[in-house]
Amino acid sequence: MKTKFPPVIQSLYRMIFYMLAAGMMGCSHEQGNLTDQAALVGGKQESHELLQTWCADCHAPPQLNSHPLSEWPSIVMRMQNHRIVKGMTAIPEPEIDNIISYLQTHAQMDQF
Repeated sequence: MKTKFPPVIQSLYRMIFYMLAAGMMGCSHEQGNLTDQAALVGGKQESHELLQTWCADCHAPPQLNSHPLSEWPSIVMRMQNHRIVKGMTAIPEPEIDNIISYLQTHAQMDQF
């Protein structure tokens, strides 16, 4: 016999499920790895700091190789749109270009 939970409990379970699913689809929450990535970046300390500064307003900075090269421009622009919608300071265009270039340098190779 299947147990039926009250609507309040069902809503709570549903909310937890969606929060967990959204967290798994978003950027990584592993901030500890970001320091390790600093060694990976070579002469790109400025780009690394831009990434940390702008991303940290809303979430942990992403793992550098968490997306293919071709996805980074649209991801960064989507985050820029979120900032604007939320009334936050927009990332200046030169810094957006710098961040995208930095992420693409360390991105996964696209699969064709």
